[in-house]
Amino acid sequence: MTWNYRLTKLGDVVAVREVYYDEYNVVASWTADPVSLSGDSRNDVIDDIRLITECLREPVLDLDHIQERFDVRMVLGEHLNNGCTDPRCDPTLNKRSEFRKRFIDHLAEEVQGVRTT
Repeated sequence: MTWNYRLTKLGDVVAVREVYYDEYNVVASWTADPVSLSGDSRNDVIDDIRLITECLREPVLDLDHIQERFDVRMVLGEHLNNGCTDPRCDPTLNKRSEFRKRFIDHLAEEVQGVRTT
């Protein structure tokens, strides 16, 4: 797992936070509180300022949007782990975008209680 400082937006607040990435370089988590400048020495603080300055070159991460994606992935994972046998959940379909569309349609039906089987 790697991390860096990123400018983030959570609600109406824009702040610098530590953001952690998984092995695919996808955001995995972030610190609850924005960072504060402190360290054991003057050089520690200077290093943090340098890293924070570098993060300002990156786009702002919308943490509300990322959290929504986390929530959807949790629902999808639970759905598949519950042993769904609907053919639309078959990840071996050749076209990934077609699989995603069919799977999301199926999941929406499940969540809305439309399916009767």
